[in-house]
Parts: sequence; structure tokens; C-alpha cells
Amino acid sequence: MNLPFLKSTLIILICFLCMVGRVFAGVSFSDNAMVTPYAFGEFVEVSDNLKNNGFWKIDQQGYMIWEHQIYFEEATSLTFLFSEFYLPENAVLTIMSMPSGEMQEYTFRNNTASKVFSTLPFQGNKAVLKYKVPIQYKDQARLQFWKIVKGNGNKSNIGLKTNSGNDCLVDAVCIAENETIDVLKERLIHSVVRIMTGNTFCTGTLINNTANDGRMLLLTANHCLEQSNIPPEFWVFGFNFFNDDEVCGDPDFETFKELQFANGAKLLANNPNSDFALFEILGDINPNWDLEWAGWSLNDVNIDFSFSLHHPLGEPTKISIENDQLVEGIEAFFGTDIVTWNISERGSGWETGTTLQGSSGAALFNQKGQIIGQLAGGEAGCNSSLDNDLGDFYSKIDRSWDFDLQIDRSLKSWLDPEGTGVKEMNSLSKETSRQGEGISIFPTPAIDTLILSPSIQGSYAVYTMNGVRIISNNNTFIKTIDISTLSSGIYILEIISKSGSKTIQKFIKN
Repeated sequence: MNLPFLKSTLIILICFLCMVGRVFAGVSFSDNAMVTPYAFGEFVEVSDNLKNNGFWKIDQQGYMIWEHQIYFEEATSLTFLFSEFYLPENAVLTIMSMPSGEMQEYTFRNNTASKVFSTLPFQGNKAVLKYKVPIQYKDQARLQFWKIVKGNGNKSNIGLKTNSGNDCLVDAVCIAENETIDVLKERLIHSVVRIMTGNTFCTGTLINNTANDGRMLLLTANHCLEQSNIPPEFWVFGFNFFNDDEVCGDPDFETFKELQFANGAKLLANNPNSDFALFEILGDINPNWDLEWAGWSLNDVNIDFSFSLHHPLGEPTKISIENDQLVEGIEAFFGTDIVTWNISERGSGWETGTTLQGSSGAALFNQKGQIIGQLAGGEAGCNSSLDNDLGDFYSKIDRSWDFDLQIDRSLKSWLDPEGTGVKEMNSLSKETSRQGEGISIFPTPAIDTLILSPSIQGSYAVYTMNGVRIISNNNTFIKTIDISTLSSGIYILEIISKSGSKTIQKFIKN
């Protein structure tokens, strides 16, 4: 045996594996490589259904009721995946977890075009399922279990709006000590999506297109797709999963809000060579959900600071801020060198917050609040609740734009369907105003003009952040507001309708 040759071969192989581990989503043999999908449990194959498991009974009102119990002694949570899921009208499926008492109801509105379905995680190791249906519709339902995700270890908080207590993480609703970021994230926080890909979490962002049509386009990392064993039809997408601002003063404060989620997506385009994946979310979207579609930029000059909004460990939205100018780097993706945005270790990594498992795919925003990349990998993380000051890298959106001419391998055709050739796009807002008469303003940031929706009869005034009024107009029909004479910065807009209702919003002038 040629021992020197064998030794050299092993060294080369080990170095290659280390390199692949380093660059692919931050997966490394180092304990510091945290940027990967967050696995909160393990799959258990099951074949339970309405015919072969549980028992049926009839109640006094003539409804047929099916009951079934599922128990895993060491589980911290239970998530149910159905390979067949269809509920007729007037039927209700109720799942209650024990011992937490957490309960969720499902109706025909949860039916999907693919006729498959996944629940969110239920806390506890036991679940009681109850299906109630009028007797004449008893045989119409389809409930065929496929897999159950058995939550493990201390990862039992993934279904609730609670925090892990990790001191490295900064809640996105808290003041960022950067006025521009504070204004931008008020809306961008509504674009962040927590992706449950079976037994893992990633982060995605709703992204606008040149048609401004509110199409449910979601940008994330390709490695979230590659590392999932579950087709996107089973994925669950959670919106507005962020804490109340009370958490800023009391980290133990628990937020209780209705969970907003949709089931199922279709892959539109992906490319491992720039680690992007673009999906269209297919599940029903409640028009009352306060959503935002982030803008984007292909320009890469004068990026003075940047930030990322993400779901580390599947938690409510967190923020990471880079106060230094971004550094371009080169990372190898499947043998191809790709230019990336690097949160540099030379600058001690993130100045505020960090990323962890589950942050994968999160958008990197420039100072205009536009997406310039998505999180591909890195080694940022925590050591004993202390930031390790290491870096991350984001695949640049301009590299994914037309890196490959095939429509299913690049972003261009999907984000610029009208072929405008623009290099940047502002956000699209579906903001639900919490004051006044439901007035929203867009775009923000704006260049020359603000648009009101809906238009109103009334008056308006624009103030500086110091309270100095610089523009006003009384008793007029307001559809647009000319701000072309303003210098770049943050301003306050006050709108008073004819009925006397007042709306106050901040906006950014570029």
C-alpha cells in the first residue's frame, strides 16, 4: 500500500469537505457555523386515517364525530403532515395538544389545490383529534396522515411568540438607534416570512415586481429547498410573526396574536450557483393581513449601512445591523465563484444582533430598504450568549438576476415581467392604517411624489423630525403630494380629513 499517496488523498478530501461545509449555507465542521435551516424535530412515518384508526360516534344533534389520540412520550411538540386532506363544508377538524391545551380548528377554507396539508407545531407530547361532520357528508372527507414531526430537546417554543432568551438576538420591533432603519423596518417587518419546510425553519421575504400586482412571490435561499425532504406543497408560511413592542422593556413578555399562515407553494426559479430560490405562495391570503412586498436594487454603489430581518431558531422576527460599508467577497457555490456581500469579520461582524440557524434565506436590505441579497452562509453566531463577532455572506441579487438565461434559473423574468429594464424597485404596501380613515401612503422611500390610498378631501402638512412644518395645503382633494423640493431624509406627514379624522405617518425622501 502506498501510504504517502493515501495520506495526501485523505488530506485533499478533508480540505474539500471543509470548503464545501464552509460555503454551503454555513454548514461547517466548526461549531460556529450557525447559518443553516433550523431543525426542531424528527420525522415519524405514520399511516393513520379516518377508516383504520380512532373511533366514530354520533352526537345528539345528528353529527358524526371521529376521535383519535396520538402520543409520543419524549416529544416536546407535534406537527402533522397529511398526504390527503379535504374537508367538506359544515365540517370541522379540531386538534388539541396536551398538556398545553393549545387548540386549532380547520375547515374547508384550509383545503388546498394539491389536497395535502401541514399544521403548525402543537406544544406537548399528546394530541387529541376530533372531526365533526353532518352525517350526510361523512364519506366525503379525506384525512390521510403521512408524517408526524416529533419535536425534540429544548426546541419546544417554535409554535409560540416567545423568545429563547439568547442575548445575541435583537428583537426587530425594538428601537434600532438608526432613524432610517427604524422607519424602514416599520413596514419591512411585514414582508418577512417564517418558512416551515417540514421539520426545519428558514426565512423568506415577500418581494415586489415591476407589475406592482401583489403576486405572492417569496425570495429565500436555495439551500432551504435542497436541505428539505418535503415538497413545497407541504410547506407552511407564517406572516407577521413578530412580537409586541412590550418585549423591548420586558424580554419575558409573551405576545398572543392570531397566527397568520398559508399552506403550499410552487417553485418558480432557483439556482444553486447563487443560492437563490423564488416561490409563489399558493395558500389563501386573508386580505386583512397587513403585508408588505419589499423592493429590490441591482445597484451596488454607496451602500453605507445594511440590515437583515430574519427568524433565527424559528423565533419572532429579529434584526441584525451592519453599520460599516459592505465588503464584496467571492464564495464558491458548486464550483462556481460568485460575488457576495460579506458581513466582514474584520469589522467584528454584525454591530447589532447576529444570525443563527433558521436565518437562512433572509434578505439583506440597503439604506433604502431594498433587497440586495439573501443569506447564503457564514459563521456568525453565539458562544455562551455572546456574539462570536464572525461574519456572514449574502448572495447578491444582481448575480441571481440574469446569471443564467433560463427562466427557471434566474430572477429577471419574474421580478420584471413587463421588461422595463429598471435597476431598482420600491416596496408595495398593503398597510392597514390603525388610525384615521384607513389612509396609507406609498411608495416609501419616495423620490418626488407620495400617493395616498384612498384619495381624500382634507388638508395635509409635512414636518421635519424636529417638528418644523415645511409644507402645508388646506381644503383640497388629496391624491398625490409633491415632495420633490425636499432634501433627502425622514419626515412626518399629517393628514386631516374633512370629517376631522387625523392620520400621522413617517416617510423617507430619497
